[in-house]
Amino acid sequence: MKKDGLLLTRVFIVTLFLSIGLDILRPFLPLYGVEVGFEPTLVGFAVSIFFLASGVSRFLSGFISDRFGEYIVICLGVVVSVTGFGILIFPTLFMMGCFIIGLGAGLWRVPMIAMLSKKTDKRRLGTIFGIFTTIVEASGAIAPLIGALLIIYGYYAIFISSIIFTSSSLVFLQRLKIDQGRKEYTRVYFPREFLHNNVLKASIFSGFVGGVTIGVANSIWPIFLVDKVNADYVGVALTYTMYSVGSIFFPPFTGRLGDKLGEKRNIVLGCLLFSLSYYLFTLSRTIEQILFLEIVSALAGAFILPNLLSLTSKNVHKNEYGRFMSIYNTSLLLGCISGSVIGGILYLYNIDYPLFLCALLEATCGIVFSLIKI
Repeated sequence: MKKDGLLLTRVFIVTLFLSIGLDILRPFLPLYGVEVGFEPTLVGFAVSIFFLASGVSRFLSGFISDRFGEYIVICLGVVVSVTGFGILIFPTLFMMGCFIIGLGAGLWRVPMIAMLSKKTDKRRLGTIFGIFTTIVEASGAIAPLIGALLIIYGYYAIFISSIIFTSSSLVFLQRLKIDQGRKEYTRVYFPREFLHNNVLKASIFSGFVGGVTIGVANSIWPIFLVDKVNADYVGVALTYTMYSVGSIFFPPFTGRLGDKLGEKRNIVLGCLLFSLSYYLFTLSRTIEQILFLEIVSALAGAFILPNLLSLTSKNVHKNEYGRFMSIYNTSLLLGCISGSVIGGILYLYNIDYPLFLCALLEATCGIVFSLIKI
């Protein structure tokens, strides 16, 4: 038990270092592109390339890690990421740098989740995935502030810091070189079991729904706030901050609650809370109401993600979990792309329609999970 505890601690430390290394830089990529002479259109294309490369590598990383081991794929992600950070030092290679950083960012996340799934007691999966979620969200909230302090010394300071944080993870990765032999590897069930397992099908659907809501939010949220409650820039920023703060504190508790009471009811509750908050967003008239609902949304997300990871871990063989997560992340990416397009189109007809769609999808997802038998 003590050995497993030390292993999980090292996994969390590696996750923190890799997340900070990426999140220090990511908010400043578009600004750097404009500063070195790229047109805003090309900068937007470069960011799209980043997400596309990340999606492709996430899909492949699960299959590769199932076959050759998580350690190798995570190390590959570190090397690729550091290479991308270094390439950004040369302004003319901005587009290539975004592509390579996206590849590296997508390589380590799925194998890390698969490793946690294999090395955690099934009775504690929700708690462990809750802590993992908190670490990732905390990095997303804190690392950009570190980047804002470093940018005083120029973009190179950010690039070097990203390289240092990402490379430092290798120190702890050496301790994770365990259970990497796959000489005995054989295909177990997946994807055949997917066709007969309602939990996995519902989880893929949940991933797509989550992606659609993320895509809708990214495409119309700031505009919605300005049109709906006359929010200024500070108000818009505060909505993101409130959600991040909630996403940091809630997951360990909701994950532990899932371990005690069962993941299914927590997921259903999270979906219904999301649906309610999206509907109430359309009725809001002040920024204070919006900020309160952001906390409710963060709680809803905390009920869903750790428990969804825990539930799927129990329904997929440990040698197949990486490829399942690859398909889950692909459904999430497709949802993000679809939501970005749909959100913009619906907004042209009515500013509330995109959020009505999100409320309907989340309610449907909750109903689907409530009907499956575990």
